[in-house]
Amino acid sequence: MELELERELKIHQSVPCVSIVLPTQRTSPGRRVDPPRLKKIISNAKKLLKEKYGSVGEKIFPQLDHLNEEINFLENQAALGLYLSPNFTRIIRFDFPVDEKITVGEHFEIREVLQLKQQQIRYYFLSLSKRSEEHTSE
Repeated sequence: MELELERELKIHQSVPCVSIVLPTQRTSPGRRVDPPRLKKIISNAKKLLKEKYGSVGEKIFPQLDHLNEEINFLENQAALGLYLSPNFTRIIRFDFPVDEKITVGEHFEIREVLQLKQQQIRYYFLSLSKRSEEHTSE
C-alpha cells in the first residue's frame, strides 16, 4: 500500500502542492486540541499559498477548508499527513511521531511517507501440517 501511496503522490503533483504534517493526540482530552490546531495550520498554509502563488494558490483554498470536516479525529494515531494539489487530496495517518510542518511548492514533501514505507514489516506465513496420504497401487 505504501508503495502505491508514494507513486500516487508523485503522479498527482501539480503546482501548487501542499504538504501538511502534524502530530495528533490519540486520546481525550488531548484530542480536543487537534481540530482548532489544524484550523490554524490551514490558515498558515493559505498565507503561504497566497504569498508564493497568488490567485493560483487560492484555487485550493476550498480543499483546505474542507479538511477539518473530512477528518475523523477519533481515529487519530501519532500524526496526520495532508497532501493537496489542485485536483488531488489525500489524508494519511502515521503511527510514529512527527514534527509539525507546512510545505508549499512544486512537489509534495514525502519524507514521512518514505518513513512509513521503511517501517512496513513484511510477514511470511508458513503452515506445516502432518497429513497422511494413502498411496494405492493397481
